Amino acid sequence: MGHARGLLAIPWFLRSFRGRRSVPGLPRLFAFVKSKCFADTGERVCEKPNHSCVRRVLDTSSISFSHAWRILGRGVRAVVQSMKGKEIFDQAEAGQRLHDMFEALTAMTRTCKCCGKVLPGPVSLFCADVDQAFESCHGANVIQAWNWVSSTFTQRFAKTKVQVKKSKKFEYRLGAVPWSRGWWLLDLDHLSRALVMSAAGTFALLGDTVVLLHGMSIGGSMSSSAVAVRFAAEEGMAFKSQQHKAMGFDKLDDRDVQWLRYVDDVLAASRTVCSSCLGQFFKSLYSEPLSVVYSSDVDRMAPCIWLHFELHLVAAGVSWILKNTNRAFLYGNYSQAFIPSFLPWPGALPCHFKQLRATLIGKTALAWSSQLSTVKAVMCLLEVLLELMYLGYPLDLLRALMHSLPKVPAAYSARQIFRSVLKVFGPTPSARWTMGKGVDGRGPLAS
Repeated sequence: MGHARGLLAIPWFLRSFRGRRSVPGLPRLFAFVKSKCFADTGERVCEKPNHSCVRRVLDTSSISFSHAWRILGRGVRAVVQSMKGKEIFDQAEAGQRLHDMFEALTAMTRTCKCCGKVLPGPVSLFCADVDQAFESCHGANVIQAWNWVSSTFTQRFAKTKVQVKKSKKFEYRLGAVPWSRGWWLLDLDHLSRALVMSAAGTFALLGDTVVLLHGMSIGGSMSSSAVAVRFAAEEGMAFKSQQHKAMGFDKLDDRDVQWLRYVDDVLAASRTVCSSCLGQFFKSLYSEPLSVVYSSDVDRMAPCIWLHFELHLVAAGVSWILKNTNRAFLYGNYSQAFIPSFLPWPGALPCHFKQLRATLIGKTALAWSSQLSTVKAVMCLLEVLLELMYLGYPLDLLRALMHSLPKVPAAYSARQIFRSVLKVFGPTPSARWTMGKGVDGRGPLAS
């Protein structure tokens, strides 16, 4: 069944990639319970109608032509990404896209263009999740969305072919010229056939039972491509649909409302529209319901969490830094729960020294790829050290950890600040840090 689907969907020049398994089979389905939908006792507490409280994840390593499916998925991504839409395909570019989004906004107005309410600040933020993003992608709406995307692509670029590079890094070209042996040449008809078959043939193995799934699942060979195509078609009709015209949003444009989306996580900003109207705008834009995560009209003092960023509304606009669930606790708000990222100090190193070093290097690399300033990168590094201090790690171990980091500006500045901390606490661990919370049970900044 799965092999026949591959023969129908995959072009002849990609059929040599049969996959790793000698006997191909169907993808295996795994169900992961969403913790927000169930209580600790196991009782279901979700009240959303028709909500999927179990996350469906597929293992496609056993299917035939698995590599060919990935190549076709990259071709669909090339078509969607070439249209310069709102989707972020790689989190490494999220920092630059955030800068571009806020720079593209028009000048601030005193009142909302839609409802006339006085704007409470220079920027309005709205963050939400699109519910059932994968489960709602089935054959009919995916095909309809692809027809709009492919026709728009052909009209804009006057081309019907894309090239995908034969490498791990994703690169693409538009058109058939120039071509070389290091690139795959894909036609829009190839991509259309692959999307149709992946959306229609959603068979999977649940144990020893073959099930037919409604919609796509996470981890599928073309799942992320199908979601990208569907949302790209819906976002392409922004400011133009009849529903938006009836609600008065047709007088807005891209300079009034800017937004970014990573799979189903949407972040929107405006200087001329309040966040309440932004919520109405996106509820009418997407066909699926939204779960509101943040609205600046409700609480402007609370941070907005999106991807790995924590956005704060300030007097001049918006400032963002890497997300840290323990930041409020580490800086003195002890009413917040402390969720440790490391094991408490048991008297000996509970993990390899390289693991702690890799955590700090990864934090530095993430701050660099997010294009954060050196001050913010130093702040993120010091917060990791503060958490380790709170958990009882010796100061001489933390000093060795800081000196093992590469010679980059953020690590050098954090090392200098940490040296001043050592002058306060001393070079050896005190009784305060030997068992985690210390004698008085307060955090590392309590002194």
